[in-house]
This record gives sequence, structure tokens and C-alpha cells, in this order.
Amino acid sequence: MRDSPEERERKRILETLKGTLFPCVRAKVTFDRKNADIYEWKPLGRSNASRGYNGKLVYLPLAEQLGVGLLYDQGDTFAHVRDVELGQWNLTIKAAMDVAVTNLKKISPPDFRRIEDGINLFVAAWPDEHTSARLLVPEIFAGSPGGIKGPLVVIAPSADRILLCDAFDISAMMLMFEIAASLWQAPRPIPMLPLLFRSGTWDILKLPPDHPCYYDLKLFSLAALNLMYQQESERIAIETNDSVFSPSLELVQDFDEGRLYTKVIVPEGRRSILPLAEYLEFFREGAEGQYESLAVVSLNRARAGLGARMEVDENFPPRIILHSFPDKKQLSELGFEKPSTLPVYVPPPEPAPVADEVPEEDDDAEDNVEESKDLAEVAESEIKTELS
Repeated sequence: MRDSPEERERKRILETLKGTLFPCVRAKVTFDRKNADIYEWKPLGRSNASRGYNGKLVYLPLAEQLGVGLLYDQGDTFAHVRDVELGQWNLTIKAAMDVAVTNLKKISPPDFRRIEDGINLFVAAWPDEHTSARLLVPEIFAGSPGGIKGPLVVIAPSADRILLCDAFDISAMMLMFEIAASLWQAPRPIPMLPLLFRSGTWDILKLPPDHPCYYDLKLFSLAALNLMYQQESERIAIETNDSVFSPSLELVQDFDEGRLYTKVIVPEGRRSILPLAEYLEFFREGAEGQYESLAVVSLNRARAGLGARMEVDENFPPRIILHSFPDKKQLSELGFEKPSTLPVYVPPPEPAPVADEVPEEDDDAEDNVEESKDLAEVAESEIKTELS
């Protein structure tokens, strides 16, 4: 039985995509940020829009925090695949992803190199555009490099690097965090939390509080989350026309308890979408730019006290949606569980007093005065002479 014209066209397209379509792993927020730009530009023609396309990049979730898109090899450059291209190819994203991963496996021999003698930290850098996408090929990591005895910890801090280490090697893990954070300054950074490779799948790495790397992981994770929240804030600003307040996380040192905690500020008078933090500081801004702290309260206490005014969006990265600012009574009940960290108001300096100007005397006037004195003296002398 001969194939239908549609089936023949489908097979032709699949043949064309062999060796040219590859997966692309980035932070999920990066895809959302790019799609916000597309939303703002509205580049689609009327015909594509009428067929239900929005022109956005297609991607699937990976390990909660990452997204897997598609790159199409155009010869000199790679292009991100949008819903329009999938429609033209008559492929679902899953079918296209199967083709892309098959293509990637063919060019992905294990290539791990030890970074430093004596430390079980390795780097993988294939000479192409798809290094971070190798997270989709778990068999590469199943045969761990020599020297790794414990579970495998992996991170792809940029599109062209993957770092992996032994979870039992404290020095290796701490060095991994340091190198990964520095690579966020490189092109195409991927802010992400470290992953634990277990039973062929990826889970976000979590350590118990008594682990030697616990605080290093916490600081690293907060830095990664802040980069994600920054991209999320940009997306929210574009999609809401800058009508929603969306700050970054603040890390605060609690010297009394000897620990770090996260906090966000919440301004009066604006709808807010906030990073998920342990504490919230509600404030108002005065006419002269001074900040007045109204309450500093834990997230749990705020949720209990504000009810329907607040909800938590569990999508990654998680956020707090504040629909309306607390009223005076609620603020009083929330109170201060932590001190304010708002900038202290410094009033503008008083203007310097202006000295009264002493008018300069006219030289000609001085001359006239002197002449008048001389004439008066002469007249007085003449009068005395006449009298004598």
C-alpha cells in the first residue's frame, strides 16, 4: 500500500531533520524571558496568527528548573524552533524531540576530564553547541569517570560546560560551586541548582544542615535563584507593561541566631509578584523618598494573616502573588519579627546660607567725596582769613 501524500511529506521532513535538529537545554526562565520578547514584538504575520500560532519558542520541562527546546542547524547558525516551524513540519514537540535526542546521541561520546589532580571534579565540553543538552543522555553519566565512588552531582552552568563531581568529595563539591558561579558571567549562562544523578534520573541536590557543604550549597542556590528571579522580573515587566512590582531576593545575616535568611520588600500602592522568601518587609515611600517600614514578618505568618490577599505560585521558580496591600489593622497584627533592613533616610543637606552682598563703592564717587572735602577745607580757610 502506497503512502499518502501527507505521509510521504512527513517522511521527507524527518529525513531532512536527521543531523540538523538538536535539543537545547537552558534555564526554564530563559525560555520564558525570550518568549516575553516575542510577545512584545508580535512578529507573526496575520496568516500564521489566524492558524493558532503565537510564534513562541517551544520547550518541555526538565528537572523542574530547566527547559528543553529545539535548535535547527541552518548551516552557519542555529535557530530556536517555534510553534510555527513545528506546524510547518506537521510534528508534535515530542516527535521532534525524539529526532533531536537521537541526533545528539550520535555525537556524544563520553568526554570527561579531571580539573585538578586529587579532586574528583570533572568537566565535559564537547566541541559543539550542545554540551548542556547532554543532560538528556543519561547513559553518558551512567559510566562515571574513574575515581567517583559516591552519587554523581552534575551542573551545567553554561551552554558549553558540564561539571560533575563525587557527592562524597567535599573539596570537589565546593570547587564545583565556585567554578559554576564564575561561569555565569560567560556567554549563554544557565542559572540552575545542582542535580543529583540517581537511578538514571535527575533530582535537585539537597543536603542536610549538618553537611559540610550545606551553607555553600545554600549560598550557591540563592545566587542561582536570584539570577532566575531577575529574568522572571524582566518577563513580568514586559508582560504587565511594568505595572507589577517584582524585586530580587535579599540575603540577610541574623547575628543573634547565627544564620542567614531571605527577605523581599513589598511597597504600598502596587500589585506585587515576589520571590518566595522566608520574610517579607512591608513599607511605604514618603514624598521626599524616605522609606517607612510597616511590618517585617515571616511568610507563614503573612499567609495566615492576609488570607485571600496573598497566594503562592508553586511554578519554578516559586513566587508570592500579593493581590492587595495589607490594611492598617493587618499591618499592626503582623508586627516586626525581624528588624528592618531598609536604607536609613538621609535628608538632603540644607542649602548654604547666602551672604549679603556688600555693594562696591564707586571709585568716581570716592573721588567726588575727596574733592568735596578739599573744597570745604579751602572755603573754611578763606572764611577764617576774612574774619581775622
